[in-house]
Amino acid sequence: MTVSLLVITHNQPGQELINIATSILGNYPFDVEFIPVSANIKTSELGRYADQIKNKIFQLVTANSSHNGILILTDICGATPYNLAKYFSIDININIVNGINLPMRLSVLNYPNKSLQALSLIAIEGAHKGIIQDCLS
Repeated sequence: MTVSLLVITHNQPGQELINIATSILGNYPFDVEFIPVSANIKTSELGRYADQIKNKIFQLVTANSSHNGILILTDICGATPYNLAKYFSIDININIVNGINLPMRLSVLNYPNKSLQALSLIAIEGAHKGIIQDCLS
């Protein structure tokens, strides 16, 4: 069983974190998808982004017969990427973790066989441990 990973951020930081993680780790045994949401989103564009997220979640759920949930990483709790992910996660095995950073991303990618709940905790711990005042401490 595997968990799918969906990264939803304002503009391109999520894609860049995926690119950096790939260059550090090489290939990894995860389905990793990315959806950028404009930081200057207009109300008239909201439906387009909502459709992209809904369709991607449906695709991830139906594409893998041994699906074990979706971990969604977003940048800011309460912002549009999070709100859209939250809206479409009702009644689906999805966990959303906010505050994506590179240590979070690398931590998650190192544990491809963990459960959705375990990966969510690993993401949070990786993010916290990656934020320290002084690297030498």
